[in-house]
Amino acid sequence: MSSNTSNPPLASSEIGILWMTYLEKTMSDRMLRYFIRHAQGDEEKELLTRAHADVNGFSDRIRQLFRKEGVVIPVGFGEEDVNERAPALFSGMFSIALVRVFAKITSGLSALHLTMSYREDIRRLIQDMSVSSQRAYGDATELLLAQGLLSRPPIVTPPRENEFVQDLEYMKGQGVLRKARPINLVESAHLYQQLETNVVGFELMTGFAQTALEPEVKRYFESGRELARDTVDMIRAVFMESDMNPSPSSSGRASESTTPAFSDKLMMYCTNILTSFGLGGNALGTSFSLRSDLPIKLTALMTRVYNYAQEGGKLMIKQGWMEEPPQAENRPELIRS
Repeated sequence: MSSNTSNPPLASSEIGILWMTYLEKTMSDRMLRYFIRHAQGDEEKELLTRAHADVNGFSDRIRQLFRKEGVVIPVGFGEEDVNERAPALFSGMFSIALVRVFAKITSGLSALHLTMSYREDIRRLIQDMSVSSQRAYGDATELLLAQGLLSRPPIVTPPRENEFVQDLEYMKGQGVLRKARPINLVESAHLYQQLETNVVGFELMTGFAQTALEPEVKRYFESGRELARDTVDMIRAVFMESDMNPSPSSSGRASESTTPAFSDKLMMYCTNILTSFGLGGNALGTSFSLRSDLPIKLTALMTRVYNYAQEGGKLMIKQGWMEEPPQAENRPELIRS
């Protein structure tokens, strides 16, 4: 640990990642408050309460740090973005499945953000968030498994000996007159994660579509629902072609409620985070795919996800919901003024 008690100014990258993290934490705070109110069991409520305490703690730390450094605090999300008295929007333990998905996202972001941090106190904050995300992921996974609400990826016979690729046929994909090799277990690992996430995403988009107030926003969530369903169908077909039967469990479904639980602004931002995560997952899956048809299928899917994200960004700007990220000084404008 450095003995220097005075910190240098925040670097531009540090301001950027803390700003983005603050928005995500204030959104999570409001969603968790709602889910805690509608928790049906002690274990579910305990897990959600613990996650909420962590989220609140990190929001406070970022807020205090911004005040100390003279950085404007983002607006983020507040009481006006949630109606805690609205009926339950999802059944079962859907809230735990959603916590698990967001724990995946924040675990990955923490690893990335740590490599963008230089000050010791910022690195420590990011490390603490990483530990919290990993704990939330573990707790949610164990609870869902114990309740029989989370399926494991397909089981295969373990390999008994080492093998090396002998020819380029290994890289050829499915064709009109050609059957491709079965997907390997590295490819299946990435595909299954996308399948699992989109099963949750489908139900989330269903609930959002039922409760959105703005007609354009409602249509946007309906499109997201279709995109998630198409993604699930495509990935499941790839597995079935390799005689692997993936069957991710449903931890809960959208209820029949049409009473808004969250503001359109919050739901749009939540969807934006998930589509960004989807783009990253597709890119990673593509880079680890050695069967030539898989990158083609994943790239086509990535194009749809990218266009969907772009449409969402335009819609948020149109509605005045997109908070502008911090920017460097505009020198030409300063000189002109």
